[in-house]
Amino acid sequence: MRATNIQEIKKFVDESGSPCLFPIVATIEGCTNPAKAYLNMRNNRLSYLLESAEGTGKRARYSFIGTDPLLTLKVKDGRTQLGGNKQLKEMARRNIRKKGQEMDPIEIVKRTFLVGQLSVPRINYPRFICGPVGYFSYDAVRSLVDIGKRAGDYLRHPDAEFMLAKNTVVFDHAEKKTFVCSNAVILENSDPKVVYANSLKEIKSKVKQLSKARQTPRLRTDVELKTDVTSNMTRDEFIDAVRRVQEYIDSSDVLQLVLSRRMETKLKGDPYSAYLALHRINPSPYMYYLDFGRRKVIGSSPETLVRVEKGEVMTRPIGGTRRRGRSVKEDREIKRELLSDRKEREEHMMLVNLGREDISKVSKVGSVKVKNFMTINKYSHVMHIVSTVVGALRGDKDEFDALRINFPAGTVVGAPRFRAMEIIEELEPTRRGIYAGGVGYFDYRHNMDFAIAIRTIVFEDGKAYAQVGAGVVSRSVPELEFYETENKGRALLKAIGIAKA
Repeated sequence: MRATNIQEIKKFVDESGSPCLFPIVATIEGCTNPAKAYLNMRNNRLSYLLESAEGTGKRARYSFIGTDPLLTLKVKDGRTQLGGNKQLKEMARRNIRKKGQEMDPIEIVKRTFLVGQLSVPRINYPRFICGPVGYFSYDAVRSLVDIGKRAGDYLRHPDAEFMLAKNTVVFDHAEKKTFVCSNAVILENSDPKVVYANSLKEIKSKVKQLSKARQTPRLRTDVELKTDVTSNMTRDEFIDAVRRVQEYIDSSDVLQLVLSRRMETKLKGDPYSAYLALHRINPSPYMYYLDFGRRKVIGSSPETLVRVEKGEVMTRPIGGTRRRGRSVKEDREIKRELLSDRKEREEHMMLVNLGREDISKVSKVGSVKVKNFMTINKYSHVMHIVSTVVGALRGDKDEFDALRINFPAGTVVGAPRFRAMEIIEELEPTRRGIYAGGVGYFDYRHNMDFAIAIRTIVFEDGKAYAQVGAGVVSRSVPELEFYETENKGRALLKAIGIAKA
């Protein structure tokens, strides 16, 4: 095991002064299974597991575990609730008050976690080693624009909920290395030697836990959940709402709109079993298990909301969906039909244009490009049309600006975005909550990666909630849009069913 040494910390503190956040990192050769390691490390406390896989199930390069939060934040209707280290909480409160005016949840997260104010070394480790992890609910947009107040706030989800983990583990599956990190907070009057010694103890404890990774629970996969699922919209209500959307399209209010419905069921099992099931049956680029105590958020999202890495802004709009074929031949035929479907191509083109427009607002002139235009990405139950939009972040903008300008994603709202959100507020009976918001992280090197909160299940107070949507255009067949939500919900319901078994 090779670890950061005390001389590096002393030098950094002397040069930058406090407050500092110094990731003390031990590098271990080899990788264990992150899902198994997480079972040992979570200890029934606030924690997270972030993984990534291709649609085929092949594991992507990095996985992340975070435990023992230094600082936690919950935001609802402009009110904040902080937890964790007393000194960090007080610094966060002062930083929020310093603004002296009402702030949106994105700005509150930036100020709470002292981004740009904590001195953090630019060390050559994986793209994420420390920073706040969590989610923004779709309803956080209400702090940015006035979309009305018709929908009932049934779930009362926070507008934002984040944690800064004291201890993180990064699994580099490509290099077969594991980075065990203890984030050392060095404040006024802190003794770097004491902080360093305590961090080494934390690292040794985590290394020991890694060496004893438990077997994940055996999952029954022959389970389907059907009988006890309720929805906030019946089949007929959803179809009627689709027809109302088409009336708005015919009157030129919107070009396209994403209409969604929520499913709900009781759950007495372990939500982590549902995560493992979702991991198995629907592997995706963004897989997450966020444990905020009373509320667990799990997901397997295929879609990037927005990413900033080394000054490049990126979004990957998805629009156009079909079920997977029962054979290789049928799969090819469905792919061909999807790419030639005029309705799907028009819908996707609208979303690409919206992505270009959003990215251009925070990018250098002439830097915005569309890459990998209209390719097909395949997942366990469905396939999608996907494009990638990139730009170079302007010098006067940061990662929080990039998120704000792209939130919520056009692919889960419609176009034009603002009018679509007003109509959603009118037609959907309840607020969306976490669905269609964003799940991800900010790091202290000004990188950021957020997924759109779709294919996501929220477990709270003995219940499981999942929400699914369908993109409606003028050529849509209302009954088929309902069946699209059925297809999208199948993997989520199966995961819940496995957790209940």
